[in-house]
Amino acid sequence: MSSSVKQLAQPELKKTERRVVARPSLTIHMRRFPANCRANAKRLVAADSRLADLAYTFPGALIAIVSDCLASAQRQRALNAVLAGAPLKRVASLLGMAMWMRRLPPEAYARWSPPLPTGTDFSRRIAAHLPHNVAFSPVWLSNVRDAAALDEPETAIWIARTITPAIEMPASGHPLLPLFMFAWYSRHPDTRLGSMIARPFYSCMKLESVITAAEDWLIDVNLALHLPDDVPADSWMEGGLVEGLRFVPLTTAAELRSEAMAMQNCLKRYAQSVAQRDCLLFSIRRGTRRLAVIKIDQHERETNMATIDDIKGPMNTPAPAYLWRAAHIWLGRELGAGRPAFDRKVALAHTRYLQALARDRTKTWQAMCLPYFRAKQHLRRTASSARTRMHFTAAMQILRDGHGLETLEASLRGLSHGAGRSSRLTFGL
Repeated sequence: MSSSVKQLAQPELKKTERRVVARPSLTIHMRRFPANCRANAKRLVAADSRLADLAYTFPGALIAIVSDCLASAQRQRALNAVLAGAPLKRVASLLGMAMWMRRLPPEAYARWSPPLPTGTDFSRRIAAHLPHNVAFSPVWLSNVRDAAALDEPETAIWIARTITPAIEMPASGHPLLPLFMFAWYSRHPDTRLGSMIARPFYSCMKLESVITAAEDWLIDVNLALHLPDDVPADSWMEGGLVEGLRFVPLTTAAELRSEAMAMQNCLKRYAQSVAQRDCLLFSIRRGTRRLAVIKIDQHERETNMATIDDIKGPMNTPAPAYLWRAAHIWLGRELGAGRPAFDRKVALAHTRYLQALARDRTKTWQAMCLPYFRAKQHLRRTASSARTRMHFTAAMQILRDGHGLETLEASLRGLSHGAGRSSRLTFGL
C-alpha cells in the first residue's frame, strides 16, 4: 500500500512538456561572438535586458546590429525595434535576415556579410541542412551566401547539402567560383561558354560528379582559347608511313578533341604546349584504327633536335614494342631529311606571333565571360555594405584578368584535392 502511495505522489510528466535547458552565463556566451564585434555587442547587452535576450535567441541579429555589414540607418531601426519589444520576425525583416538564421551559432557569423535569400521556400529547404559542426559553420554560411549571389538560390541549397567539414577548403578567396560559373552557364547553353558544357549541372548531382564535369568544361575552354579551330599549329614535322603505320600530326583543336575522345585520355590539355611548339603530337594509326599517341619533345642536351618523350595507347596503356620501333624509324627519317623539330629562327618568329595571340586570347576570354558579368553586375550596386561590394568585385576581377582561366583551374584543383580526389586538370596523355 505504501509503495502505491509513493507512485501516486510522483505524477508523470506530459510528453508535450519541454525540458528546460539552462542558459550559459552571458559572459561565457559572449565569448563565442566574432572578435571584431564582441566589444560592441558586450556594451549593448549590458545596457538592456532585451538585447541580452537577443544574444541567446538570435545571435546573428545582434551581430548585424553592431557590425558594419549593414547601413547605420538600417541597424538603428532594428535596434529601436528590439528596445521596443518588437517580435523577432520584425527585427529580422528590418535587418534583411531570414528566420532560419536564428538557429546558427554566433561563430557562424565570423565571415558573414549580406545578402542571403529570405524566401519562404528557401528557408524551409535550407533548414534541413544547417551545419552541426560549430567550427565549420562560418565556412558553410559564407559558401551559401556566395552561391546564392554568384549563381542562384537553388545552387545555394546544393552547396548547403554538399559541402561538409570533411572537404578541406581555403579560408579566403573564391574556391567555389568555378562551380558557380559552371552551374550558371549550364542553364545558359546559348552562350559560348555554355555551349562547351558536355554534362550540365543538376542539383541532384554529387560533388564528385560536378567537379568532374566542371573540369571537362574548363579543359574544353582551355582548348578553344589556346588552339582555335581556325588557327592550326605548325607541326614542323610531316607525317609518314612506317611498316603499315601512319603518323598523323595533331595540329587543330578539332583533331585534339577527336583524338582525346577516341583514346580516352587528357590529350586536350596539351593545347597550350602544341600552340607554343613546346611539343609535337602525332596519332599512330593502322588504316582508320587509332593505336597510340606519340609525344615529341625537345632533346634535353641537343636543343635543335627532337626525341620521343612518350607513347601511350588507349586509356594511357603502355604502347607495345613494335610501335616504339616504328616510331624511332619514322623519327630518324624525319630528322635525316633535314627538318629540325625545334628551329631557333622559326621559334623566334613564332614567339612574336604567340605574344599577339595571347593578347587576343585575353580579349576572347573576357568576351566569353561577358554574359556572366552582365548578369552579376548588380551585386556592386545592390550590396548593402562596402565589404560585400568589395567581396563580389574581387570575384569579378578574377574573370576580367588575363589569367582568369588559370585562376579558375587552380581553384578547381584545390577543391578537387580537398575533396580527396585527384584532379583531371593536369598534363598527361
